[in-house]
Amino acid sequence: MAKGDDGVLTLSSGVLAHTNGIALLSERGFGGAVQANAGKVFDWLSAYLAHPADCGGVLA
Repeated sequence: MAKGDDGVLTLSSGVLAHTNGIALLSERGFGGAVQANAGKVFDWLSAYLAHPADCGGVLA
């Protein structure tokens, strides 16, 4: 996502290298287990998008 000179946000293609969503889970009281699972999914998805493979163990 980028902000243009006019202040309007636009989406860009690609995969996020960093996310604030996992931290927001904690700030909103979802608990450590949910945050840990979200971190596992993010880590797995980042690796999967770089090297697609089987997804069976994502939350193992």
